[in-house]
Amino acid sequence: MVVSDIMTVGAMTIEADDSITQAAQKLEKHGVGLLPVLDNQQLIGAISDRDIVVRVVSQKYAPQSCQVRHFMSPQVAVCFEDQKVEEAAHLMKQEQIRRLFVLNKDQKLVGMLSLGDLAYRDQHGQVAKDALKGISEPPRPIQQRMTSSSHNHEHN
Repeated sequence: MVVSDIMTVGAMTIEADDSITQAAQKLEKHGVGLLPVLDNQQLIGAISDRDIVVRVVSQKYAPQSCQVRHFMSPQVAVCFEDQKVEEAAHLMKQEQIRRLFVLNKDQKLVGMLSLGDLAYRDQHGQVAKDALKGISEPPRPIQQRMTSSSHNHEHN
């Protein structure tokens, strides 16, 4: 099974040049906590409700005059629509995240893959269970992650 078989197609997005106020309004209107940020139809980051509170409100910036691009998180986790579901789930587990943005071969955003998508559509539930187990673990120091990864590769 590939990611496109189980992902949520499409995603509410925000443009990099839009205001923080516009982002907050979209988050509230659609009942979501995260928006992919696009610039010329390319995914360049994400803005969350937490980003807005911590980076804008707590610093007493005027949200209506702040552009999303200056307060977004530029690093986002992605997978591709033709990638195996197990690979995407492994990435979620490894990075300890609950959602991935899904890109097509042209690097355009086509949807999202969430832990809920995995759980809802996984017939036996094992892929979602494995991902959740890794996501729920306390973060390991980077040195331990590298050691664990290299140890696993030696036995494959």
